This record gives sequence, structure tokens and C-alpha cells, in this order.
Amino acid sequence: MRYHFVLSANLCGCWLGLVLFGSCIFPGLAISDETLDASTIAPPTTMPLLPPFVQPLPATELVRLNTAAKTTVLQSPLRRSTVVDIHHVVLNPVVISSIINSTPSAVPILPFTVSASKPSIDIRTTDLKKKDNDSVTWIGKVVGDSLSSVIFIVDKKTNLLSGEIRTEGIIYEVTTSKGAQILNTIKIITVDPSLFPSEHGPQGTLQLSLGLGPPLTLSPDPNHPPVINVMILYSPEAVAWLESNELDISAQVCIAIEHMQDHFDNNGLQVTANLVHHGQMEITQNPNLGSFLINTLLPRGTAVGDPIYEWRKLYAADIVSFWVSEGNLSCGNSYPLYPPDVNKESSAFSVVVAGCATENDSFVHEAGHLFGGNHDRYAEFLLNANVMKNSNGNFGYIKPDKNWKTVMAYDNLACPLRTITDITGQTHTGNYCVRYKYWSDPTKTLGGDQMGNPDTTTLGVTCTPLTCQGPADNASILQTSLPTVSKFRPRPGDPAGSVGNISCVNTLPPAAPTNLTVK
Repeated sequence: MRYHFVLSANLCGCWLGLVLFGSCIFPGLAISDETLDASTIAPPTTMPLLPPFVQPLPATELVRLNTAAKTTVLQSPLRRSTVVDIHHVVLNPVVISSIINSTPSAVPILPFTVSASKPSIDIRTTDLKKKDNDSVTWIGKVVGDSLSSVIFIVDKKTNLLSGEIRTEGIIYEVTTSKGAQILNTIKIITVDPSLFPSEHGPQGTLQLSLGLGPPLTLSPDPNHPPVINVMILYSPEAVAWLESNELDISAQVCIAIEHMQDHFDNNGLQVTANLVHHGQMEITQNPNLGSFLINTLLPRGTAVGDPIYEWRKLYAADIVSFWVSEGNLSCGNSYPLYPPDVNKESSAFSVVVAGCATENDSFVHEAGHLFGGNHDRYAEFLLNANVMKNSNGNFGYIKPDKNWKTVMAYDNLACPLRTITDITGQTHTGNYCVRYKYWSDPTKTLGGDQMGNPDTTTLGVTCTPLTCQGPADNASILQTSLPTVSKFRPRPGDPAGSVGNISCVNTLPPAAPTNLTVK
């Protein structure tokens, strides 16, 4: 084992000075020019644990901000049932500036206060992605939780951040508090994802029958791993809903793309999620998401001259996700494009409720359908009993007795029964399994259990919430389908080509394209 840096005592002093005084009181980090061998240099046992880089607010200001935030939460049915706690703290932007201008290995473990009623959590930095001139995407883990994730979008001009922390089945949403009297105040909303509505609601999944004959499938190219070019559009109502909750649409879009990449990486899929454009689009919303997709989004997305069609053509987006403000009792909808077929590219649209897109991973779930993935076998069995005659592995996976599911799976009655109290004091009781950032995959394990079933698995005679036996391997399906999806809209020099708004920080949404030449 080799170590390429030395964490000096000066660094500790510098970070401490940043936290307590807003400036560096020691010269800082000493980096050796030589590679040190573990046989001669003992590795450090721990990184220095520093004081929090967030500080508490005065009690009166904390009460005022928490009350105002609660009032906003209560105005949204979705937030009213999913938010369980609210907290505010003051961020030290000087510390943030030092972090984003450093390297991941040089950033110490940082305590972060997420709630007045819980101990702070410790964040370990794993990556600092500097994708553009405006922002840095700060990636990390919660110490002690290998399944956790931390994603912060840092505005390089202000050193303020927005993002999320996921740990132990809970999401902490972090945003700048715009109504605070003290500069650099951030709001932390605790969200319990078990309280989100079911993905597709009572209407279930749409079925696509194109009748186009044998599918045209493209084989993987080992020299050019697939790049999925994604365009995310959103209605003015979706933007207004996010802004009313102090959520920046640009940051939410970039977090969604990070989630998709996390799924690819966790499953070992050599695929890149590539944002080519995001922007606001005027459209007539319909809370019946299936009807909206069929009767509004798809017709506009396939109509030459319509801004949605022209934007997709201009940016050569393989898939399009449209975010809206409400969805009745559902979070999203899309067509399962299986088997993969380039002739299905005109149907590669999904609709997602903005409040579900990242926190419920509905953006990735609906994209999973566009990639060809189905729900878990039991969820599909409830719609069609013939599923138990289907021996292919294109199904999500759920392990109710261990309290978890993959991204395409649904909760069922075998999941643990939980009672949760929301921000209003109302209690909710339901069966819920934690959703992890994986597609079903028998080659992956969680706690010693396979996260899917191989193709050799014998089909069960019956199908129950606890046991619905059969192959379950969405990942292998995606391995074969994603090369085709990546060519829905080929780009010369992939992924080069026309790129629109890909900023991760707050910018004015561009207007719909005008004066385009239709060819």
C-alpha cells in the first residue's frame, strides 16, 4: 500500500483557524514530492476530527426560521407528509472555499449538524468534481455508513452550497436560507422517503406496443462505452414549487444526474450519464401523469417545430425527463422500452414530479424504464399473473425480510411496518423497505445477500410479497440495452456536440428556442 501525501500538524492548525477565526493561522498542507512506502512510513490511523464548519444560530432566529419553513412545508401536500424535521445553522464559507480548492484526500473528516435533536454526523470527502466555471460538486460519505452518500453543489462565487446527505434511510436536504437575518444561514430539512407516494400511483405502468417488427439493437462497442445524453426540462410550476421550498432547480438537476451516475457505478456498468441541457418549458400540466405523458408530452416531443422536439434535436438528447409540480398519488411515469430498439427513440420521454426527482430517486427509476428495466417480479405479478411464466431476468429485486429494495422495486406488505410522525405531528403507518442506488444484480451483495437472482433461478409456482421466485437482474438487461439507448440520438464525436445550459447553480432558465431552421 502506498500513500502519496502527508497530513501535517500545520494543516490541522489551518483548518482550526478557518473554523474559529475565518482565516488560516498556519501555512497549511505539506505534500511530499516522493511516494512513501507503507513499509517505512506508518499510515495515519485517522484523519483529524475538527470542530463543525457550521455554527448554531441564536435561539430566537432559529425559532423564527424554523416556523417560517414549517409554514412553507404545510402548503405542499407532498412536503407535509414527507418532512419530519427542520433545522437551521450558519455555514462558514471560508471553510467551503478551502475545501473546493483542495483535493479530496486533503480534506479532513468534517462534523455536520443536521438536527437540533440528533448528534452531528461526520462527512468524509471522496471527490471534488470541477465540471464548469460556476460550481464544484462535492461528493462524500457519512463515516460508518458505507451505503450513505453526500452530494453538495457549491457555488464558487458565493461558497454557499445546496445538496443532500443520505444515511440510514433518511435524507437531509441542505439549502441556503433566503429569509435569514444572518449571512450564510442554511436550512436542513429532514425527509423520510418512506412517506413518498408510490412511483406510478394507482394507474400503474404504461405499456408500449409499437408494432415495428423485430427490434433493432446495437451491440456494445468495447472501445467506446455508452454515453447517455440526458435533457431535463421543467414547467414554470415545477420551478415555482422548488423555489418556494428554497430549492434551486439547477442544483436539483445536477444532483439527479449524479444519482444516475451513482447507479451505473454501483453496478459496475461502464456508462456515463451526461447532461446536455436543462431548461424551463411552458406546458399545460396534468396531475394524471400517464395522461400527461401520452396526450401532451409525447405529441409535443415528436412534433417538428415544437420547442421540445427542436431542443432534443439540437442537443441530441437520448432521453428526456420532464419535471412537473404535482402528480396526484404518483411520482412519475414512462414507457418500459424493452426490448431495446432504436425505433423506440421517439418514446424515450419520462415525466417526474420535481419533489420526487432526487429524494425518491424517481428520476432514475423512470430512466430505468426507458433503459428497458421492469419493476420487481411481485409488483409486475399484481398487474399480470403471466409474469410467473417469464423466465428472463428483467426484474427489480426486493428483500423485505432485510428491509431493502433496488431502485426499480416497489414496497410490499412483507416490508417492515413503520410508524412515522411527520412535521405536523400526524402519524403514518405503512410497510417500507429502504431504496438503495442499485439496479438488481445477483453479482452484488448487501449484508451477505445477493441483490438479485441469476438467470438459472427456477421460477416459483406461487408469487407472494415475501417470496416471488425467479431471475432478477436489471443490470444485465441494461448492459445490453444501454449501447442502443446511447444511439437514440447519435452525436458526432460522442459525447461532443451542441451543449446547452448545464450549469449546476442558479441561473435564469433560457427561453425556448426561436428562429430554428427545421430540416
